[in-house]
Amino acid sequence: RALLPLAYLGLLAGPIITWSSTSVARLIPAVAVSLGYLLTPVLGVAVSALFLGEALGWDLLAGGALVLAGAGVAIAAGRR
Repeated sequence: RALLPLAYLGLLAGPIITWSSTSVARLIPAVAVSLGYLLTPVLGVAVSALFLGEALGWDLLAGGALVLAGAGVAIAAGRR
């Protein structure tokens, strides 16, 4: 029952996203790539809260705020 989704992830989606992520990482600065990876979980939590109605506790909100603050510091430092 779960074999088809597992095969899709392992044989198609996983390799494609790995290839595309690596290709993009070669083209743009490392700081921009790392910020993209850093913000991925925050975006995932936000989307799951908006579309799936997932509950956001204080710990998720505080963690997201810390990640966003860290990204802001990195962006501000890069502009100097």
